[in-house]
Amino acid sequence: YNGEYFKPHEGTAMGNSLSPFIANLFMSKFETEVKDKFEYFPRVWFRYVDDIFAVFNTKAISLDNFVAKLINRFPTIKFTHEVEHNEQLPNSENKLEFDVYRKETATLRYIPNDSHHLFQHKMASFNFLIHRLLNSPSVKREV
Repeated sequence: YNGEYFKPHEGTAMGNSLSPFIANLFMSKFETEVKDKFEYFPRVWFRYVDDIFAVFNTKAISLDNFVAKLINRFPTIKFTHEVEHNEQLPNSENKLEFDVYRKETATLRYIPNDSHHLFQHKMASFNFLIHRLLNSPSVKREV
């Protein structure tokens, strides 16, 4: 940046193509260690990238104690959690919502029809959008 180089103190460099792969390897190893070394591990534990959905038996261990043990294992990782109330999800409408994240710098431009790309590349771009539309539930947003 501006002719200077910066070395990260921990983690991987943002934007590096290997960063997601390395982060996923780390999280897999972290999960395996936690499963092997903790006396209690939730029976239901699903992770997608850095989000985890787990169901706890609070009679075995309190959620706060479990999160504290996770933080003690790796203090540089920030763990947050939400708890159900009255047997409902924290979301006020009691449903899961999905959305497509777009960076502020996203141009939302794809291969234009009059470009000199191969036809298969143009169709792949189009088919990707159709596939995402049909297979990714999303929230209706006001524009």
